[in-house]
Amino acid sequence: MGKALSKKLLVNSLVTAIGAVILIAALILTFADVNKRVQRIGEQRNQLAAGNSALESLSELKASAEKAETYFTLLEKILPAEEVISKDFPNALQNIANKNNVKMQFSLGDKVPAQNNGPATSNFTIKTTSSYANLTNFLKSVEASAFVVRWQVLDISRSGTQYSATVFGSVFHK
Repeated sequence: MGKALSKKLLVNSLVTAIGAVILIAALILTFADVNKRVQRIGEQRNQLAAGNSALESLSELKASAEKAETYFTLLEKILPAEEVISKDFPNALQNIANKNNVKMQFSLGDKVPAQNNGPATSNFTIKTTSSYANLTNFLKSVEASAFVVRWQVLDISRSGTQYSATVFGSVFHK
């Protein structure tokens, strides 16, 4: 009877051990599956956040585009015609140069037609000689003038107390 009891005890222990191993294996597989699902949920959350961010950016861009359209309309009203640039811009620059004691040579370059709802431009070159203070006052005065300019290249060199500058820029027009 002792032998039968120990055999039964051994069988019960093995069944319990095998059951425990199967239970542990099932738990490990379940946790692995849960981890994969958590990772997938995290990836989907990141994708949703990126999509939400893209939608917010698109909304801001749309609002900015509407605001920019208002400015384009306003800009179109204040920009001079191309003929005004050819006629009045050189004279205005010469007047500004004279007021600031700047010796100036001016040449009007290529005209660039309007693109993508932007204004047209005419390129220009200015060569000046003056003191540094007069040169900076001249450039500031040109920026404050009735013409909208963009400085593209500004090359300044010094010779004693005089500064020479070569400026390449664009003036905007209709």
